[in-house]
Amino acid sequence: MRTRAIFDTQTMSTHLGTELRIQQTQILAPQLQQSLKLLQVPSLELQTLLAQQLACNPVLEEYDPTRDTEYSDVEQFSPDELDLEEQRASRAAPLAEQAQPRDQGSDTHEQAYEQQLDTLTGDNEEWQSYYDNANAPASAGGHAETVAYRERRANDDELYLHRLNSIETRQTLVDELRDQFGTSTQTPADAEIIEYLIGSLDHNGFLTETVEDIAATLHKEPAQVARLLALLRTFDPPGIGTHDLRECLLLQLERRGQRDSLAYRLLQEFYQELLHNRLEHIAHKMGVSIGTIQAAIKEIGTLDPKPGRDLSTTTAPAIRPDVLVTRNEEGTYAVETNDNALPYVRVNPRIRKMLKEKALDKSTSQYLRMNIREGETLLNNLQFRKRTVLAVAEAIVEAQREFFDEGTMHLKPLSMKEIADKVGVHEATISRTVNGKYMDTPQGTFEMRFFFTAHVTDERGNEISTNTVKTRLKALIEQEDKHDPLSDDALAAQLRTEGFPVARRTVVKYRQALELPNTRQRKVFG
Repeated sequence: MRTRAIFDTQTMSTHLGTELRIQQTQILAPQLQQSLKLLQVPSLELQTLLAQQLACNPVLEEYDPTRDTEYSDVEQFSPDELDLEEQRASRAAPLAEQAQPRDQGSDTHEQAYEQQLDTLTGDNEEWQSYYDNANAPASAGGHAETVAYRERRANDDELYLHRLNSIETRQTLVDELRDQFGTSTQTPADAEIIEYLIGSLDHNGFLTETVEDIAATLHKEPAQVARLLALLRTFDPPGIGTHDLRECLLLQLERRGQRDSLAYRLLQEFYQELLHNRLEHIAHKMGVSIGTIQAAIKEIGTLDPKPGRDLSTTTAPAIRPDVLVTRNEEGTYAVETNDNALPYVRVNPRIRKMLKEKALDKSTSQYLRMNIREGETLLNNLQFRKRTVLAVAEAIVEAQREFFDEGTMHLKPLSMKEIADKVGVHEATISRTVNGKYMDTPQGTFEMRFFFTAHVTDERGNEISTNTVKTRLKALIEQEDKHDPLSDDALAAQLRTEGFPVARRTVVKYRQALELPNTRQRKVFG
């Protein structure tokens, strides 16, 4: 029910009224949201998320399974669980039964445990009372009741400082440019312009805005902006702050003192012809041999076409395979998750014992019970993630067995729906599972999405993976005579003779997807 303004067409007036509307909306429970999030992240990010949960949930703790065997009945997460071969049957069960987080009311040891505790009230007034009293002074006796979840160690401060000092710091190109500007004596107005110029560089180190546009944006004189842009272009790396590739390469040659070189003239007068590998035309116009042109091109090849490649303040994410596939002596494949960096986590059994013995006040007990529920949900979701990743990886290995035996040319067409039907989950779950994750195999390390490919159909009705066609196309181009490279028509004809039914336009599409140059650009003269 809500109040809204209603316009009466008869009286031509507006008045306030109340209307009742029923509307269906879908809201995911927090437990399910967490399950989906954990399923989607790769193991490197999962390690960070798990560390955050350990830091903010007081009932979770790391443990050593070789020593902490006294409380084996508490909820826990073991990175090794399900990876052993003897547990293969356990993890091969349909995942549909565990697609949802565990119902907290299910018949488990937790239910029996909860029956021995007071029922959680959950009333707003009691929760408000808890928050209001959280910072209340000590009782009349002079002592406030506290719970120590871990005894403080003598070297805690030293260990904390060591971890802080161990964090790697990396100076970016942005920092280097600012440092170079700092060595010159400029006014605050100049500093504002330089900061804008540095911030406007693209990922290649090029400046896409004109001097006039920058001057208008900053309300400065164009001459002042031009002067500082000229200063920026004297900074290292050479070529920074130029407007395009041609200008970047010319500036680098100027910085080398090669303004009168043949390479400089090539870029200045025959840049478009150079891009299209029209060396015969260039040689004729310049009155020199093709060999001389090739020597100049070799000199240009020593220049940096992307001086701003390190401009980003972030580094490329490290790739750590989430799944390891190894070949056994019998010729079968073993699949396991690469979770060796994840900690063993469990609900603190001592806190459970204190709650069971009712050794804590009511508000503290409520707080700890809430965190136990959240912690158990997390551990359950971690187990579900591990089982899902394993099931999907094993299904992929089974479906792409020929690839693992023979290599990329034997990759089969495979859809996510096929794997979803096999492991018993929705297709969207498969998509989340393989998202951003990598598989280390005897054939190399591949993104898990690599194994899902479209297909073309040959004359016999056999389906062939498009990745297989691309791999063969790339091999043909690599093996061709560079003095007489194959045309797209010739490549299509050769692929058809090998059983790949593709047209010329398909070859062009795949070649561009592989970022391979056209026939003229691949031609080598001399």
